[in-house]
Amino acid sequence: AEGPAKEMFNGKDLSGWNQTKGKWHWENGSLVNAPGATPTRIESEASFGDYELTCQIKVEVGPHMEVQVLSYQWYFEVRRSDASDFKEFKVVVQGTKASCTLGGVPLVAMTESKAQPNNTSGAIGFYAPKGAKIQVKEFKLRSLK
Repeated sequence: AEGPAKEMFNGKDLSGWNQTKGKWHWENGSLVNAPGATPTRIESEASFGDYELTCQIKVEVGPHMEVQVLSYQWYFEVRRSDASDFKEFKVVVQGTKASCTLGGVPLVAMTESKAQPNNTSGAIGFYAPKGAKIQVKEFKLRSLK
């Protein structure tokens, strides 16, 4: 049975999230990275499988950002030219597959893996290259199990 959508950020601190690169903080209801000379990345402490994720994404500075699912098995690149203001990002993960839209337009799922993707659950991450500033808000996850 599908579950109700669950808010993934508490809006106060980074409980449940690991800052794996750089620094992240809350600013006006959005999760924001501190842009700098190195990339920034934050990922969920928990692993998730079979879900629908929705959030509002904005690439304020820099060329792009990535949303990473199934512990970086798949990632979606969001370009600043497509999200210079907040746009709805939606990804559906079922089994080893992931599909995504940004403002209703499909995005290509990319992988670093040369092997056949086989994770059915994993962390969710947000990544920004050096110098980029991104914002994420209204992040909800609904189980499809």
